[in-house]
Amino acid sequence: MTWMTNNLTARTGAPPAIFSPSAYAFPQQNTQHVVYQGFGDGAGDGQVHELWWDGTWHHNDLTAQADAPLIEGVPSGYVYADEPGGATQHVVYQGLEPGVGGDQKVQEIWWDDDKHHHQLTDGEFPLIDQPFGYSFEQGQHIVYRSNNTLRFLDMEEDFGWLDSDLTPYMAGSHPMLPPTAYGFTAQCTHHIVYAGSDGHVHEVWKGPSGGFQHNDLTLSSRAGVQATGMPFGFANDPGFVQVVSYTASDSHLHQLTWDGAWHDADLTGTVGGIAPSAGTVPTGYLYPSEGTLHVDYVGTDGHIHEYWQDDTGWHPTDLTLRTGTLPARSNLAAYVMPDNTQHIIFVDDDRQVTELYWLP
Repeated sequence: MTWMTNNLTARTGAPPAIFSPSAYAFPQQNTQHVVYQGFGDGAGDGQVHELWWDGTWHHNDLTAQADAPLIEGVPSGYVYADEPGGATQHVVYQGLEPGVGGDQKVQEIWWDDDKHHHQLTDGEFPLIDQPFGYSFEQGQHIVYRSNNTLRFLDMEEDFGWLDSDLTPYMAGSHPMLPPTAYGFTAQCTHHIVYAGSDGHVHEVWKGPSGGFQHNDLTLSSRAGVQATGMPFGFANDPGFVQVVSYTASDSHLHQLTWDGAWHDADLTGTVGGIAPSAGTVPTGYLYPSEGTLHVDYVGTDGHIHEYWQDDTGWHPTDLTLRTGTLPARSNLAAYVMPDNTQHIIFVDDDRQVTELYWLP
């Protein structure tokens, strides 16, 4: 029961990273995957790089292998286990036009036995920043910010990608930052969460009967603070609980939880520990074998901090001190493998892609 560290850049000989990574487990193949934009010559190299593990860590240049457009910003990766022809992996991002900037289109690299590229939008509804992709209910889904609203891409096997405008369901709210999303298996619901221009945390959610609905989570939870960063959510399906974490106007890390109703908790104020750094995006996950919840973030000291909850309550841990790693310069990505190992991926102060992993 200990945390350990692994420098994936040094181990694979891959390029360093410029922005935050995206990472996920692929349980069906017992593999791990990290995707990020590389760094070189003082700027991003525009390439989507993959680090993947099958017992040994390897490096792929996905952009070159798929003959795909360059990347602007941060990618979002996920596995689609319910693909009719077999499980596939996907990375979505905004393309880059050299000398111009972002192409305002959602680009996708996906692979089965080979690498492929698709352009999912044509720019009619311009992508502002980074899209967020996920798999849920035997489907693929992407949410992205366009102008003052959100748009939802949904993959239908018979029709391909369908692009929906979520404006009618947002009750006049406008996203201040890129959205994130998750599925809640216990209720077969989708949840798209975002920080609004009013400083509130909002969700647009869809049930199994179809049709989106809006909920102001700040009002529903009676939170007395405003959101200052991107919220991140996940579901604890066995516990029938939803968890949304965010940085707030009091410079604390707050958590919204749903157990039939929404509640707000000030983790920094009630549990202790170091306050989150400005603009950090927390991540989190359920650790099924022990039934514990975990929320990880970068603190004002540049360290990786974790709040974890067991039957006795929440506990703070400084994972940087525990492992002796360099401070983080990026947001974190986290996942759990079938062998009950926990993994946190980040870019350290030397731009090395680094893994913290917990062995049971």
